[in-house]
Amino acid sequence: MRYTILLFLIVSFISCKKDKPSTPEPTQDYSVSYKKPGDDLATCMTDGDGDMSFILIKTSKGFYLDKIWKDGKSLGRYSVPFNGGDFVPEGILNKDLNIIAYGSLDGQPAWTDFLSPPHVLKQKQGRIFDMQIVHDSIWFCGEIVNGSSKDMLLGHINSGTFELRDTVSFGTSENDGAVDLCRGPDHSLLMLAYTYGGPSGDRDIFLYQYDSNGKQMRFRQWGGSGYDQPEMLLYAYNKIFVCGHTTSFGDPMHDAYIACLKEDDLSMDWEKAVNLDGHEGADFIVDAFNKRLALGSYAQMNPIHGGYGLLMDTDGNVIWQQKFMDFERFYQVRTFDDHLMYLGQKKNDDLDVAVQLHFY
Repeated sequence: MRYTILLFLIVSFISCKKDKPSTPEPTQDYSVSYKKPGDDLATCMTDGDGDMSFILIKTSKGFYLDKIWKDGKSLGRYSVPFNGGDFVPEGILNKDLNIIAYGSLDGQPAWTDFLSPPHVLKQKQGRIFDMQIVHDSIWFCGEIVNGSSKDMLLGHINSGTFELRDTVSFGTSENDGAVDLCRGPDHSLLMLAYTYGGPSGDRDIFLYQYDSNGKQMRFRQWGGSGYDQPEMLLYAYNKIFVCGHTTSFGDPMHDAYIACLKEDDLSMDWEKAVNLDGHEGADFIVDAFNKRLALGSYAQMNPIHGGYGLLMDTDGNVIWQQKFMDFERFYQVRTFDDHLMYLGQKKNDDLDVAVQLHFY
């Protein structure tokens, strides 16, 4: 049965090219929502085959994988089986058309390909925030509870069976957590983390660099006088870019924080905060080609509401920023040659999965 499901999913995913819409693409921004009965939540998106993306949808009836074409149209939803427990996904990874979801299961760090029993770090409370393929190895990072505090978690799993190889946890005497991984220069691994153990007394930023075997090469810690929450990092154009939220630039409601570091020694090239008129954070950052960076987050707090999009060049100059208040929030973005596709949530009669397309 397991292999029948696997073959069905692979054939379905590969056949998406036959479903390619033939209508010409518009040149103006627009949004597409997938209205289904009940509340559908899709916080996770990953690249698929060419111009297709996968999104993971959690509903009251279970989990689904949806294929989304670059114009925002759905190419088909497929139910994926799950073996019990309360699984909370933080992201998904496409490994040779195997979709690996990671996050937490009943409060413990976990990951699953939905075709095998979930892999769980037993006896540990916490969650996995990110998982990446680096130099033919799969790494994950997150946080685990250590008494009354939290520590950073870094783990390594087998790329064929997805079974655990080893983990390490570490941190200061205060709350720490690792939030993102990415491939760095020369097959290295970069890990982004937060800490309350810095000199400012509020949240600060950690950045670690490891070689392909997981041996630490460099690390850097920094932060301002306020709250500096790192969210994601990107290695592009021979630079390392970090994004997040900050109150260190004078706005108590948070600004979008972006920093650029040099690849050879992790020294700071530039950093800045971007403000519009309220709450602006940067929960994700991706390469938008031609020395451009695409970022996004939610638009306002208390309650969290609206999608916030941002486009910058690699020198930190803002090219475009906009709030989309008909969205609940933005979760991720994918870039194409001529547009961005933000994955978000719209509130109609129910909560519906939606994407917003912004054309360059």
